[in-house]
Amino acid sequence: MKNGKPYIEIQRFNHPLLLGGFLLLGLFMLKGLMNAFYQTDTPQSELTKEIASFSIFAIVVLFFLLVKLTTVIDEKGISVKFFPFHSKNVLYKWKDIDFVEIKNYSPLKEFGGWGIRFGGKSSKMYSTRGNIAIELNFKKGPIRFIGTQKGKEVETVLKSFAHLMN
Repeated sequence: MKNGKPYIEIQRFNHPLLLGGFLLLGLFMLKGLMNAFYQTDTPQSELTKEIASFSIFAIVVLFFLLVKLTTVIDEKGISVKFFPFHSKNVLYKWKDIDFVEIKNYSPLKEFGGWGIRFGGKSSKMYSTRGNIAIELNFKKGPIRFIGTQKGKEVETVLKSFAHLMN
């Protein structure tokens, strides 16, 4: 925390491979749609199918582009908001946390991927990409993992709040 301001990290599903895959698939689907639209002998049902497929694809891509994971670390605790799944921040108060650490993990092996995921030992993970997370172990309750792209920076911020954990 610098100058009394909270630490804020915003993450999105913006990995270049994911975006490149969306672009390639979108171009492929757009080509099919244009071919169906401009060919005079294309049945109406085929054109409708191409329009529906492209529309669904566009909605899925738009959803991925809108998803945003916001992590805030301040004197109250660690809060997370995974838009559009959370309407407000979920706050994990310092007094409820037993210990917190930065951890390298395998999202695919441990949780089956990225997003909001459930794992063993009643754990829950919020992540958009990468393999570094803030691991929150509570005095009572399940473990939480919050993905981060700035492990070293977050570790420094967490050390500055270690005194607030009872």
